[in-house]
Amino acid sequence: MAILIDEKKRVLVQGITGREGRARTRLMREYGTNVVAGVTPGKGGQTVLGVPVFNRPQEAVNALGKIDISVLFVPAAGVKDAAISAIEAGIKLAVLVPDRVPVWDAMEIAAAAKANGAMFLGPNTLGVLSPGKGVVGMIGGRAESARQWFKHGFEYRLLSWTSRRAHFDHCAHRR
Repeated sequence: MAILIDEKKRVLVQGITGREGRARTRLMREYGTNVVAGVTPGKGGQTVLGVPVFNRPQEAVNALGKIDISVLFVPAAGVKDAAISAIEAGIKLAVLVPDRVPVWDAMEIAAAAKANGAMFLGPNTLGVLSPGKGVVGMIGGRAESARQWFKHGFEYRLLSWTSRRAHFDHCAHRR
């Protein structure tokens, strides 16, 4: 099983100066996520919760080096441009939180991801959480609550159930 987020992954928050971006940045950092930069066009040079803000993902990568994940808290109409700019900056995972993203936009994001060897989750995702390691997106809420709700081993129990189900389906098919 691949671990998409842990305490070592370097995270960029697109839309960090907005209400949701700021609130979720605080919650992600409280959980232990390594948020290294934010992006809001036209707001470069500011800081949010001690996190430097840049105008574009490429500027953040140029200034700070490799960034592993970008999480988007931008309006649906801006998701395509924001995601593609992150992918083209060399960020290998884009987490697209907004809903109501047009299907054609999602298809263009998929094409950009494929062309650049990247992945994306969403649109309309709560995000990703690795118990005790890190969270990206809206999943989990307050850090203390998330630690209580999501325990180590959860993903292994799920994988184990999935493996048992696949084995059962395979055996049933052979009869």
